[in-house]
Amino acid sequence: MKVLVALGFFFVFPLFAIGQFHLSGTVVNGTDEKPLQGASVFINNGSIGTVTNAEGKFTLSAISVSNFELVISFVNYQTIVVKISPDNISKRFMIKMEPKPEELKEVVIGPVLKDGWATWGRTFTDMFLGTSKNATECVIKNPKVLRFRYDKKNRVLKVTSLDKLVIVNNALGLQIDYQLEEFRYEGKAQMITFYGYSSFKRMSTKRPRKQQDWIEKRREAYNGSMMHFIRSVYNNNTEHEGFELRQLIRLYKNDSLFRPYYDSIMKGINTIFDTAKYSIQLMKGGGFSKDPIIYALSKQPMSGSTIRVYDSASKAWYLIFQFNLQLVYKNEFEKEEYVAQSRPNTKTRQHETSILHLPNHRAVMVEKNGLYFDPLDLFSEGYLGWEKMAEMLPNDYEPGD
Repeated sequence: MKVLVALGFFFVFPLFAIGQFHLSGTVVNGTDEKPLQGASVFINNGSIGTVTNAEGKFTLSAISVSNFELVISFVNYQTIVVKISPDNISKRFMIKMEPKPEELKEVVIGPVLKDGWATWGRTFTDMFLGTSKNATECVIKNPKVLRFRYDKKNRVLKVTSLDKLVIVNNALGLQIDYQLEEFRYEGKAQMITFYGYSSFKRMSTKRPRKQQDWIEKRREAYNGSMMHFIRSVYNNNTEHEGFELRQLIRLYKNDSLFRPYYDSIMKGINTIFDTAKYSIQLMKGGGFSKDPIIYALSKQPMSGSTIRVYDSASKAWYLIFQFNLQLVYKNEFEKEEYVAQSRPNTKTRQHETSILHLPNHRAVMVEKNGLYFDPLDLFSEGYLGWEKMAEMLPNDYEPGD
């Protein structure tokens, strides 16, 4: 469960460096308000973090003034997320943590599988870490903290974690401490969703060649990534960064809103879509429907300025678009392993192509460092959907870093 708490006791002191702050506070048990020692406190998707001392206190240094999520996690307690912005960064907060209601999970989700890792470990790692070459060099050091539950009737696998996962990415030279809140795999729809909070640590080596290899692979992972795209939206330079955008409309037979369009195209009447503006493609079924799916793709690329809007009230930039967005990264071709898995009957490599959509029909706030809020409001398919934890980088990463 995602819990937001912002009460009481949070100190922020400016540093001499412009735009940077110390951030300090106290973490206590919400029941008796006794301090919690050893709670993890970190900036989500960043490389700044610490643990609380015997008095439950913590201090984070060199914090840049921006929007970010401060995450507090502790074994057997519900994870707390405090949203920090320039407007509230100087306020005082006390972090009160509540125990996890384990008995509720047994009723709602089902009992924990005794042989969960042995049965579902490979499936989980493939869907969570990914199946790229980088993923083969990733290791989960503490799989025993994972808890697996499987609904056989509905073919739904759910995975949670008692404590943060420790992931060593030997390909990128990074250790990721990941607080997994929930992983969900729906077998019928072939859909994977998971969310959690990550903290990064850069690994060190005395071998210059290995260090250079990490630098090159990090840059390769960054190019065309969601972080790269979000930064380009914020800076309004999507085309310059190599992204090509097109509007994509998907038509389903069982969608009452688009049924007239669907029927007209299936009957060969394509004039309902301007053929000068759209190309029509028919797909034989998909993960969400047994009926054919019709794709209407805009022939004319969109300008990056048409998918961003500035909100003066929140003083932030937002990503917004209608229907779906086809995203093509023109500066790189797909990885061979992606082609082998997605199109096994061909060896032709195309430019990295993804589909983005807003499942909750809400605009997504984008940050200069590549973060976006709320992450569950932006869904990706295709190449970006294939890239998983093994390709992740901290939000303070810069190309060549």
